[in-house]
Amino acid sequence: MFKLILSVMITLSALFIGQSMSSRLYRRRETISLFIRNLHTAKVRLNYDNATIYELFDDFTFERDKPFLPQWNTLISGYKAVLRKKDIDLLSEFANSLGSSDRESQIKHMDLYITLLEHQLQDAQNDIIKKAKLYRVLGFSAGVTLSLMLI
Repeated sequence: MFKLILSVMITLSALFIGQSMSSRLYRRRETISLFIRNLHTAKVRLNYDNATIYELFDDFTFERDKPFLPQWNTLISGYKAVLRKKDIDLLSEFANSLGSSDRESQIKHMDLYITLLEHQLQDAQNDIIKKAKLYRVLGFSAGVTLSLMLI
């Protein structure tokens, strides 16, 4: 009886691990989509409202009395569990040259990074197609295998 309960717990734990790895792929896609939407909104605000750098990203909370770049990097580092290193590097590079040139250059800069993030979004979608089901099935299979070895 003890082995049966332990086997079920091992199987469920492995299934949970596989599911969490699969859901990380979906969270990555949603996070990249969030940043793309915010960049589109910031581009419109910059173009029509002539907003400050702090007003461009009002979906995120930035303190006006502190420099923008360290706050942006802190915000991005909060997504390390979801985003890949390439995604984080791309978002960090975006903020490095933000606010350092005229309005038209900033809009072109945002267009460039929107395009780059859309490529990352497509990569995230491809990962979901290729790997999401695999992680769930592998988690379950590993759990069943360990359970059978225990019995």
